[in-house]
Amino acid sequence: MRTTRVKNLTATKRLARALAKELRARKSAVVLLYGEMGAGKTTLIREIIKNLNPAARVSSPTFTIINKYAENLYHADLYRIENAKELENTDFYEIIAGENIIFVEWAERLDAEIDGAIKIEIKGGANENERNFIIS
Repeated sequence: MRTTRVKNLTATKRLARALAKELRARKSAVVLLYGEMGAGKTTLIREIIKNLNPAARVSSPTFTIINKYAENLYHADLYRIENAKELENTDFYEIIAGENIIFVEWAERLDAEIDGAIKIEIKGGANENERNFIIS
């Protein structure tokens, strides 16, 4: 587990570049993000995806549940689901089982742990721009 403190968007972009480099070395990864509304989950994901696929136009999949940005690059937002059973009508479980990279916002809505997942918890810092990213 490591904690990275960022003080502004520029520092968040640096962290995103470093995480994208780590993810590029993998064939697949499930990245689970935790944090309050407005913590910076979508911002971090957007910056990582831009580094993985500069042509991607990243938007939050709050209403679509899952966005696909490239052949094996996905972004899920579970904010609107009540429980993991609702994901059975989507490709979510096939995506996490395949050779894909998927970012999952509001991962606490999943009913079970996902083996091998990267967990990123985002907490506020000393001021409104500072964030602490706890990565395990």
